[in-house]
Amino acid sequence: YCLEYGYEIYPVYVFGESQTYYNYNGCLSEKYKNLLNKYQLPAIWAMGPYWYCLPLLPYANTGIHIIYGGNTYYEKVENPTQEKIDSVHKWYMDEINNLFERNKWRFGYDDSVKLKIM
Repeated sequence: YCLEYGYEIYPVYVFGESQTYYNYNGCLSEKYKNLLNKYQLPAIWAMGPYWYCLPLLPYANTGIHIIYGGNTYYEKVENPTQEKIDSVHKWYMDEINNLFERNKWRFGYDDSVKLKIM
């Protein structure tokens, strides 16, 4: 969309978001998870500290920190080529990884921790 409509892009990474809930994996079979994934539904069961009465309330002692990088503006392109789309995607993924690498020490991550983008 950024190429088709000429958007300005800011890469953003959120530290601490993955610690707001506990993801219980034991109750769903692999067959059921695949069925949910087929319909693009998440196959997770996220629980907070009060799982027995307020399961969607997140853990309160988790810090959530939003870090954003430098922006870039893309001119509007009517029919962007796949090569151009791939170059913008690569730039964005590289910037996300750079944000993580530059800031992980601030939030208690060891130097050996690497960001895995799937």
